[in-house]
Amino acid sequence: MITLFLIALGGAVGSAVRYGIGRLVQSRGYRPYMGTMVINAAGSLLIGIVAGLYSHNPKPALYFFIAVGLLGGFTTFSTFMVQLVTLARQRSYGEAIRYGIGSLAAGFALTSLGYAFVWHMLN
Repeated sequence: MITLFLIALGGAVGSAVRYGIGRLVQSRGYRPYMGTMVINAAGSLLIGIVAGLYSHNPKPALYFFIAVGLLGGFTTFSTFMVQLVTLARQRSYGEAIRYGIGSLAAGFALTSLGYAFVWHMLN
């Protein structure tokens, strides 16, 4: 039960931080996707740091709060990146390439499909 609470708390904090950074970037005159790019890049760096630290000194409660909750709420792109790094570290290069390209292609295609569906239904 405590694990679920830590994940939820971290997710709430991560989501609020994501929103704040996105607004800050937009308030500086940048396009909205630039905020997402900054968030995804920061999340990737942070999840790499957290995963590296966890591999040397496992502390499950802290990992669930930061990696699953906070960074999960901040961006799921960070989880995607750590999974790619893990595959590469395991020398599963072909699988890493298929996963990376497949995830990006599927994400783009399904996002486009969902957007087009709603656009069509509302117009």
